[in-house]
Amino acid sequence: MRHGRATRVSVRRATLHDAALLSMIGTAAYAATYADIWENAGGLADKLATFRPDAFADCLQSANAQTWIATLDGAPAGFLTLVNGVPSPASKRDGGAEITRFYLLGPASGQGIGRALFEAALAEATTVGARYLWLDLMAHAHWAEKAYIRLGFRVTGQSEMTAAVRADRRAKLVMERKIA
Repeated sequence: MRHGRATRVSVRRATLHDAALLSMIGTAAYAATYADIWENAGGLADKLATFRPDAFADCLQSANAQTWIATLDGAPAGFLTLVNGVPSPASKRDGGAEITRFYLLGPASGQGIGRALFEAALAEATTVGARYLWLDLMAHAHWAEKAYIRLGFRVTGQSEMTAAVRADRRAKLVMERKIA
């Protein structure tokens, strides 16, 4: 319930027509969450450019990538992108599917949207025969790590970001989840 009324979460597969919407969600969510890790505005601007509509259009046309959009009461709330056939850098095992982008707009958190997006990706990964899901995240993002643990992920490795982020924010975790 939100303000005395039930909320409705809806998840659908993104299409090429959604590239601008994905760009808006990704840019807003990333900037709100990670702007402070960058050493300078130029580095942040370069990162935000990876959320341009044309970058999403390329992804949406890829045969091994799928993206889902979630709405909350009809309003855009988040998205998840899954790329099949990518081994984890930690385990290097075949049969991996990578969650490359998973973003929610701040006010949408805690509404079941992340779980709904994850369930769509898990169903797809299962359908294509993936044996596990994996992702990486900033090590300081403890809230995200806890959310992924609730979804069945566990830390399997570490890496370091090479972009121009603050030295105390370069550490990344690799997390994996088996598909039953």
